[in-house]
Amino acid sequence: MVSSDHQLASEAGATILESGGNAVDAAVATALAAGVVQPAGSGIGGGGFAVFGSQPEDMRCLDFREVAPAAAHPDLFLDTAGEVVPLASTKTGLAVGVPGEARGLAMLLRDYGRLSPKQVARPAIRLAKNGFVTGEQLLKAASMTPMASLFQDGAPGRGQWVRRPRLAKTLKSWARSAGEALY
Repeated sequence: MVSSDHQLASEAGATILESGGNAVDAAVATALAAGVVQPAGSGIGGGGFAVFGSQPEDMRCLDFREVAPAAAHPDLFLDTAGEVVPLASTKTGLAVGVPGEARGLAMLLRDYGRLSPKQVARPAIRLAKNGFVTGEQLLKAASMTPMASLFQDGAPGRGQWVRRPRLAKTLKSWARSAGEALY
């Protein structure tokens, strides 16, 4: 059984289990699919944590959160007078972190998975290429954030069939490069 906050993402993970993958393979497939159908809450442009293990003494944690760019420094959000520049740390290009999810998911697969990145990414690639019906979380996020650039035809509407072919290509690159294509 696979559980996530979107049915299509859960189905992607369940498909991987049915094809011989283990729990880590299914978790990665679920995360990749969630990034397709709910880009405001998940995706290879972000980061995360993985806590896993079958027994308390075997528990592991992998931190693959976003990190500051190499050129970041303590005065990055200050003006020449040493005052904080309003919104510079949240609403400008300086607010962007280096994503960690692409490498983190690839590392999980390499160290603990059973299947290849290509096999595990297949359900998410299929969703991005063939499309899906807009869900409530995507609608809500699209109404509150500038997400139109993630979609070829602008932000999707209620019940609209959405395809994300550019993301399908990116996920294929992720799979071919074992997570390194984005870096």
